[in-house]
Amino acid sequence: MRGDNVKEADFEWQLKAFKALVGINPAVIIVDRELAMLNAFETLFPETPVTLCVWHVRRAIEEYCRKFFLSPTEYKKFFQLWMDYESSGNEGEEIRNREVLLNPESYIGQLKDGEMAAKIIRYLQTTWINPHHVRIVKRYVDTVRHLGVHITSGVEKMHDVLKKFLKKFDKVGGFHSFALALDKVVKVQGLALQNKLGKQGSSVGVPWRDVAFFDQIMHNVSDYAIAKVFEPYQEINSDELTEQYFASCTGYHKRCLGYPCKHVMGRYIQRRMKLPLSGFHDHWIAPEMRLQSTYSTSEPMLIIGDRMLPSREPETNAERTGRGRLESGFEPQRREHGY
Repeated sequence: MRGDNVKEADFEWQLKAFKALVGINPAVIIVDRELAMLNAFETLFPETPVTLCVWHVRRAIEEYCRKFFLSPTEYKKFFQLWMDYESSGNEGEEIRNREVLLNPESYIGQLKDGEMAAKIIRYLQTTWINPHHVRIVKRYVDTVRHLGVHITSGVEKMHDVLKKFLKKFDKVGGFHSFALALDKVVKVQGLALQNKLGKQGSSVGVPWRDVAFFDQIMHNVSDYAIAKVFEPYQEINSDELTEQYFASCTGYHKRCLGYPCKHVMGRYIQRRMKLPLSGFHDHWIAPEMRLQSTYSTSEPMLIIGDRMLPSREPETNAERTGRGRLESGFEPQRREHGY
């Protein structure tokens, strides 16, 4: 239920039903600037941090401000100022970037009319910065476990799929017909997800397939998450694993993304240990493996051999199972590494 006619009470009713059905509080909520919805979330989930979808914020700013600028090039200059403010990582950066963004002199020679600078500044202050800076600026957003999600397009896509599916059913069928249709949609989406998960790890030429360091998480963690940690892993030089190297860790990856950074992986490499499943949030782990993951600092004492870092020229041929097909992502690992 969306639109101008939706009242806060409507959202509260829906959220109460959701809360009763799910039985847990969400770790973080991402919404567009729907004020009635924001108020409802704060009422029903007062302890849950709420952030704004950056795509909706940026689109709204463009729709309001672009018309004031002389050319697309001038607008891009302004938009970069907003992006700088949005990406402020500490208090000092936020103050400096906000001062530049709200300074009329920043727009000299860029606007169709000099008086338009005041309109832009007032809009940014009253619509976004004053009421919502803690839901937009990086230094605040990166205090919650958002798992790298900053937009609502995924949910909106599912909502669109649901609406298209329901149109196939009799509109006068009543709630029962709606419930049956909804159940079918969920099952179809579930099968699609299972099929996608079943293909994890089956891609030809995946570079981490034969890296002993990843034995614990292979086929148990999504390929997306492994790819995210594999890139910084390749950059680790065991000769540089000093206390100064580890001291530079901010904890951002574990706190916000739910997977280990190069500093955490460096500790395991230094101790000659494999990367454990407990280093990944449940979001990235295959459902049947979640009970084995504690997502904590506890570490299995698994000593591995000398080959800690990946070959610069990894294998490119994916091995096949005895059934003559590529391995699925969550089948038991069949290869022997000799460790």
